[in-house]
Amino acid sequence: SMSTYSCFTYNGEKELLKLHLALLSENVDYFVISEANETFTGQKKQYYIDRDRDVILDYLDKVIINKVEFPNTIIAPWHREYFLRDSLRTSI
Repeated sequence: SMSTYSCFTYNGEKELLKLHLALLSENVDYFVISEANETFTGQKKQYYIDRDRDVILDYLDKVIINKVEFPNTIIAPWHREYFLRDSLRTSI
């Protein structure tokens, strides 16, 4: 049978993550979460998914975390956003 995935990018929206997991967990086989260590404008940042690990503890068997580093060749914010969203597809 086919698996059902919920794929989304993350940037520290902890309350939204809690809701997303709780509301969809019965209907989704896997949650794919992509997060970059830089903002779309190139500012360095931590991986908030590490900080918010307590939220996903009850769902670890369903969560796929994809930590992304942007290539130096991708500078434009819109291209970075596309790259991060595309990483959801390629991480499954």
